Amino acid sequence: NCMLLGGRKNTEVPLEGYLVAPIQRICKYPLLLRELLKRTPKKHNDYALVQESLHVMKAVCSSINEAKRQMEKLEILEEWQSHIEGWEGSNITDTCTEMLMQGVLLKISAGNIQERIFFLFDKLLVYCKKKNRRLKNSKAATEGPRYLFRGRINTEVMEVENVDDGTADYHSSGNIVNNGWKIHNTAKNKWFVCMAKTPEEKQEWLEAIMKERERRKSLRLGMEQDTWVMVSEKGEKLYHLMTKGNLIKDRKRKLTTFPKCFLGSEFVSWLMEIGETGNPEEGVHLGQALLENGIIHHVTDKHQFKPEPVLYRFRYDDGTYHPRSDMHDVISKGVRLFCRLHSLFTPVIRPTDFEGVGTDGDGAQQGPWVIQLGGFYLSGLKTQMW
Repeated sequence: NCMLLGGRKNTEVPLEGYLVAPIQRICKYPLLLRELLKRTPKKHNDYALVQESLHVMKAVCSSINEAKRQMEKLEILEEWQSHIEGWEGSNITDTCTEMLMQGVLLKISAGNIQERIFFLFDKLLVYCKKKNRRLKNSKAATEGPRYLFRGRINTEVMEVENVDDGTADYHSSGNIVNNGWKIHNTAKNKWFVCMAKTPEEKQEWLEAIMKERERRKSLRLGMEQDTWVMVSEKGEKLYHLMTKGNLIKDRKRKLTTFPKCFLGSEFVSWLMEIGETGNPEEGVHLGQALLENGIIHHVTDKHQFKPEPVLYRFRYDDGTYHPRSDMHDVISKGVRLFCRLHSLFTPVIRPTDFEGVGTDGDGAQQGPWVIQLGGFYLSGLKTQMW
């Protein structure tokens, strides 16, 4: 009847379709409400309600657009991971939301100099080896894996130290470093050196790493409790439960006995048995979180967490666990600042980098430099840290 009164005798869309259509075109609501507001007298009783409805719908549409953008970013990350062969650990979309930078760098580790492709995400640094594609024209070569997974570091436990050009030390295995910096995985206490092709490329990487760190810091300010603290407390609880349940014990592999270890596969199954997790995937995520935050590690530090008969150990049992405390951070930063001021370390940010700052021992002139340097310390970076 409504359609007939409107002068439309027939239509392909049933009446119910007109009730559903606006939901499918929700982003048109602000346009309709804007027109309705224009045609509503300001003195009308409904004017304020229409105005409020317009504001609400604008916010809804903004949220929808942002959610859509985030979904598109996650789809890009899923597509990227599909091209990585031998991926270890939780899926990239479980940890990260976007890729911040990528590029080819030389990696110096354990005396080896290797070309690796590095990918910096929010919360994660991944490095891979480019896969050699012999069949360049085949479909498999085009759509299959492009990279071989070589490692990942949670940026929460990653420190970065600048290396002056011409430096050759223990971490570079005596090789002379140019356009380089050091990466320290504090969870594993492992170091390696990265080298860019140009000073400009090095600066881009250091700035990207610093921005990622500052972004994480600003996000963390709104949290009631630091993620590391929560993971640490969870790890301590599981450690005691696993010890009582005899999951942690000496295990023999070939001719070697590894003391106080547990199997990744047993860990995941046990978590489900005690109701800690609802499915194996959640167990893998928890295991990876414990590993990346320095609570557990693979007995030879070769693997990320896997739900397989792979040996892992709590760091409490081999003396490699290092609890983080605010007081320790303050003391460490204070000592390093003292060393910087007394030239025991070569400062990355020199006094000449700031206009009007002197280099002598006068406190008034040194003050601004200390404040600038302190800014970097407050961002969670240590000596020569960017």
